[in-house]
Amino acid sequence: LSLKGKIADYLLTQMKIHEKDTFNMVSHQRLADLLGVARPSLSRTLTEMQKDKTILIDKKKVKILIPQALRKLAE
Repeated sequence: LSLKGKIADYLLTQMKIHEKDTFNMVSHQRLADLLGVARPSLSRTLTEMQKDKTILIDKKKVKILIPQALRKLAE
């Protein structure tokens, strides 16, 4: 999977666990460690996903705006 795909898979899993589309997100460093990627790459990709209007990050909360787009990325 691409980095976007890995992030999408993680976010979809969190959405399923929390049973809602908005939830607290771990720190960028923690998520980068979980996914085995560099934090700057993760931050850039999250910013791209926000620009694409797929997700919205506000402080420590993430809201999934287009779950179908995340599912496609996670394939």
